[in-house]
Amino acid sequence: MSESKTFVRRASGLVREVSAFDVLFYNIGLISIGYALFMFLYWASYPGASLEVAIVISMILAIFQGLTYALLAAAYPRSGADYVYVSRILNPAVGFSMSWTWWVWFIFSTGLNAWTVALWGASPFLGGIGLLTNNQNLISMGAWAGTPNGLFAIGGVATILMMFLLISGNKSYFLYQKIVFIIAIVSTFVVIVLMATSSKEMFIARFNALAQPYSNSTDTYHSILSTAAQGGYTANAPFSLSQTVFFFVWPWFAIGYCFLSASFSGEVKGVKKSQLFGMLGSAIICGIIFILLASLGGRVFGYDFLGATAYLMLNNPSALTIPVTPWYNLLGALLTDNLGVSAFILFGWLMWFILVLGTSFLYTTRVAFAWGIDDMAPRAFAYVHSRFRAPTVTILVGAIGSLIFLAGLSYTTYLGVLSGTIGFGIAIIVACISAIVFPYRRKELYKKSGINWELAGIPVISIAGTINFISNAVILYIILTDARAGANAPSSIMTVFGIFILGFILFYAVRAYRKRQGIDVDLLFKEVPVE
Repeated sequence: MSESKTFVRRASGLVREVSAFDVLFYNIGLISIGYALFMFLYWASYPGASLEVAIVISMILAIFQGLTYALLAAAYPRSGADYVYVSRILNPAVGFSMSWTWWVWFIFSTGLNAWTVALWGASPFLGGIGLLTNNQNLISMGAWAGTPNGLFAIGGVATILMMFLLISGNKSYFLYQKIVFIIAIVSTFVVIVLMATSSKEMFIARFNALAQPYSNSTDTYHSILSTAAQGGYTANAPFSLSQTVFFFVWPWFAIGYCFLSASFSGEVKGVKKSQLFGMLGSAIICGIIFILLASLGGRVFGYDFLGATAYLMLNNPSALTIPVTPWYNLLGALLTDNLGVSAFILFGWLMWFILVLGTSFLYTTRVAFAWGIDDMAPRAFAYVHSRFRAPTVTILVGAIGSLIFLAGLSYTTYLGVLSGTIGFGIAIIVACISAIVFPYRRKELYKKSGINWELAGIPVISIAGTINFISNAVILYIILTDARAGANAPSSIMTVFGIFILGFILFYAVRAYRKRQGIDVDLLFKEVPVE
């Protein structure tokens, strides 16, 4: 391969120091077991949908998603993910526009994850301990954490702290990730053990005792069921396959993103094995844990109660008659009389949201860094701190953008949880096309890649890409046609396609600008990016 004269420098400046377990923990952290909260929340909108079946569907499809991206990452073991694959296999302009879409929406996702640190992490943690100890100050603090000011303040502080952690380099970040992951996963296992050894009657008695001072009822549990039913909630609806298929986009929104460690492939040791291990392992592990949480939660808390509380949260929160929103993590903390164990459970679920904040933030920095190396963005984006080996400029840009989106989520109603999913879905479909045609458009590289595996004479990467293409097309159809996903409003669709179009405009503008500087950026897309 000839030496490129177009890259910003001959080496990226990043170091391969990320292990296979770092990749696994990263992907589990990005999937985030904590996201079970919104899975349970929106399940109430799909009468007859099976939590467990939806999770199994998501897990199986996520395995093919992970396989597709792991093989692409092995073929192109550089940072930048879709930008690198699509620009080198299909078309540079398409590759840039798809990665631009990922970057914009993942900056949004980082703001969203900062928002969840407050809403689904800090608020239940503070309010839950306040409820368990009858401490009105803590209950008030938990309620404040869920207000616009609380969401922005807590999420903003978390974002800024994460910015400094990422600037300190991979050694510091991945050490932090290990510590937080251990706390989060152990707290989840504690909940699973408590549910496996508890009964529904015990939970109801415990819940009613804690709620009585606030609800003035000796049976708040059943009064919530009654209130939700009167308000329109359909309890114990018969199983519906169609509703299950429509609902599975919610667990998919977590499990389906098991592949985003592809963004820092240029920093991973033994990239082929590490990415396969981390992507497929995270999909399977998180899928199993989600299934346990769904089935055990349905048995102990009651499927009807989980649905009723979620229905009231979405439609009439004041009817819950307790001062703390009964998120799933709070219900789990009520299964023991030991305050220390309850506090650890709530703290551990807070850690899930802090963990996912860091993982989404990290993704944005590597995509923009790859543009900088390719001269497709300001060269400052390619700057790597000489001591910490971190792309500090892209980290700062990501932090600023995330704080803007955090403000939008905190103070307006224009943005929803799945706002970026249409953009993600289209970009993933394009990456699938890249995977399908890779063995045919880049034959020489495919043969030397180490992933030139075939099944009945058909490349495995093409098979995985085809299955993944079909599944993501179905998901995209559901999101575009089902208003319950909250992403198909005309304004959302216009925004998604506006971002795509802007990506193409930026590509050709930068390309023309570099040509005036005497730099032919077309040459770089014929080469694998520098390492």
